[in-house]
Amino acid sequence: MKHEFLGDALDHWKGSLIGQLLGRGLVQDFAVDPMCTDPKLWNDDDVAAYARLLHVERHQIVSHTDKVDLAAKNRAAYFEETMEKHHGDLFLDPDTGIYTGTRQPHAKHVTAKEIHGLLPDASKRLIMIYQHAAHAPMSERVDEVTKVLQEEIPSCAWASYESATVAMLFVSLGQEGPRKVAEFFQEELGPRATERRIRASHRQARQGTQPGPV
Repeated sequence: MKHEFLGDALDHWKGSLIGQLLGRGLVQDFAVDPMCTDPKLWNDDDVAAYARLLHVERHQIVSHTDKVDLAAKNRAAYFEETMEKHHGDLFLDPDTGIYTGTRQPHAKHVTAKEIHGLLPDASKRLIMIYQHAAHAPMSERVDEVTKVLQEEIPSCAWASYESATVAMLFVSLGQEGPRKVAEFFQEELGPRATERRIRASHRQARQGTQPGPV
């Protein structure tokens, strides 16, 4: 999350999704890690506004010490701190989303390995990750992202809610969380829950087809 984008329309979109999931009890013991790429620009009022936009309380925003950041040398310590501070369901809000390249990841990304580290063995924790795609169709970007996720975490389940340029990914070691999220949004959207709007991995596993609407 970058300070200059605080309060844009996408924060309202994120907040709407989170508010609906909280209201239906589909996320539990929930917290948000903003993954700020410019933490020194943020003050208490900014964090409080961010919490309001995302329909959560101020105490649900994970804060980090000054000793860690998303620079390459501190990334491991950053996510270790996230694990120490919160154990329930979690929203990660990177600038761009899940990294699929081979070079050193930038602060604006989160890697599949880092997501794996936030999923303890046998945990049913659900992690939501914001995903942006500026230069490719979102469906193709989600295909790339989920391929990388399943290479790193073969046992993971996932669901996605996609638009033309942004998506929300839901990842867990348990099948139930992503499945229930996908079913909820399918119910909300009805016939608009097309193959490139709501997708889930459990459908692929059950039917032996490409992931599609549940």
